[in-house]
Amino acid sequence: MSSSISWALKGWVDELGMRAACAAAGFIHASLTAVALESCIVMFILVLLGTTLTLTFHPWTKRLSDLCLFVLLASLLVLSPALTPFTVFNFEPYEAKHFNFDNQTSYPTFPPLLLENETLTTGGPWFKDSNGRYLLLRGVNLGGAVKLPAGPKDGATWLNETQGFWAGQRDVSFVGRPFPLEEADEHLGRLRAWGLSFVRLLVTWEAVEHAGPGEYDQAYLDYLLALVRKCSAHGLTVFVDPHQDVWSRFTGGSGAPGWTLEAAGFDLEALDASGAAITHQGHGDPLPPMIWGTNNW
Repeated sequence: MSSSISWALKGWVDELGMRAACAAAGFIHASLTAVALESCIVMFILVLLGTTLTLTFHPWTKRLSDLCLFVLLASLLVLSPALTPFTVFNFEPYEAKHFNFDNQTSYPTFPPLLLENETLTTGGPWFKDSNGRYLLLRGVNLGGAVKLPAGPKDGATWLNETQGFWAGQRDVSFVGRPFPLEEADEHLGRLRAWGLSFVRLLVTWEAVEHAGPGEYDQAYLDYLLALVRKCSAHGLTVFVDPHQDVWSRFTGGSGAPGWTLEAAGFDLEALDASGAAITHQGHGDPLPPMIWGTNNW
């Protein structure tokens, strides 16, 4: 007998808690979405009435409690027809027309990752500011496009169909990766408008030294410097990532220039045929399912 009463009491308490939590959440949501004060008071009365009626065991009072909750939720839909995360927290979706990219002062004011004259330091696995405070980085990668050259065929040089792919592997350019310099203000301004303050900028060895040992692409270095300066002007802290995947784009990844493989005695055109590497240019489209990180089936 006592066990039955305990189970009945537990079920009643669980139901009461569920109804109260649902009603309270609706009331809080109504307050956050700036519903009229009078409406909030009415909803609060409904919350009290609904939870009070649940204190009895009579079936019709529970049904009336359900009705109170239904009226509460229905009124939220009527009084707040545009319930979105943006309206709840008073955010507005990004629209390019809100910002004049020629005028940096027109951006919303979000705090930068580092204050002026502060430096980024490390401590164990963490980045820290000059005062030793841990930094939580909020930003993006820039970006996947940097792994492929921008010319001479606008990024198509990684496909075997491109004329002179093998013979011209030293005569490429990464200027404009991840995007042309004239588009930088638009992209970087958008990132700051979203509240981001950090950029992981990927740079491959091939982009810097594709022509041969000690032959540096000065045009690319000038582009890279100009891009970093634009990031700084927009309040973005930059981490330059010397990036590579599976050594090189000639071995199925990205990073090192082709001449590094030639210097070790490899024939670039025979890498795929010999089974030394699975490459996109050797295999063709589509690539089969594979473990890309280890360049293996």
